[in-house]
Amino acid sequence: MRFFNFLPTIQKIRGDLAGKRQNSVSLLLGLGVKQSTEFQNMTEHARVVVIGGGVVGCSCLYHLAALGIKDALLLERDELTSGSTWHAAGNLPTFSASWSILKLQKYSAALYRKLAASAENPINYHLTGSVRLAHGRNRMDEFHHVKSMAKANGLEYEILSPSDLKDRYPLIETHDLQGALWDPLDGDIDPSQLTQALAREARLLGGTIRRHTRVNAWRKNPMANGW
Repeated sequence: MRFFNFLPTIQKIRGDLAGKRQNSVSLLLGLGVKQSTEFQNMTEHARVVVIGGGVVGCSCLYHLAALGIKDALLLERDELTSGSTWHAAGNLPTFSASWSILKLQKYSAALYRKLAASAENPINYHLTGSVRLAHGRNRMDEFHHVKSMAKANGLEYEILSPSDLKDRYPLIETHDLQGALWDPLDGDIDPSQLTQALAREARLLGGTIRRHTRVNAWRKNPMANGW
């Protein structure tokens, strides 16, 4: 997932305040801003703070660090991937009828292949390819349109006739099909392993991750351009 010009974003506080005792922090964002006497409970200074240690949060931290923002901090109230990431499906298509989303998914798939190729990042990533079926002419027209967009972005989709599809998948019934679209880079990935790989790479690039650190509140600092 690609993030450029990422501005400090505070996500909604997740969960109730019951449970095990965790660190409590207040955040002041900004470059070179010193702690004022009004913020005595400040424990960290960071240019950018990411709240949430799932795959999106760790991807944010990785891309911030890759862009040269070393003073970036990720806070997770429990363990990484302990929220919704651990039970996500992990599907990784590159197909989209949107030009921007298609480019984004192409970038993501390429990044994940790069991460999975490293022996330091054990990731279950399966490149299986996929077919999308068209039962009508309008759907086939959409496939031709998306195939053209994909080609312009360096992706080689393939339009399959019913007979082509039968050759690849002999058990499929094609009597009501107009055709299909083959996406060779479709696949699936283990979301938890991907998150750990992004976290590892982010740390290597200078990002900081603090687990078991709950964010209870944030306040805007009237004395500085930050929170």
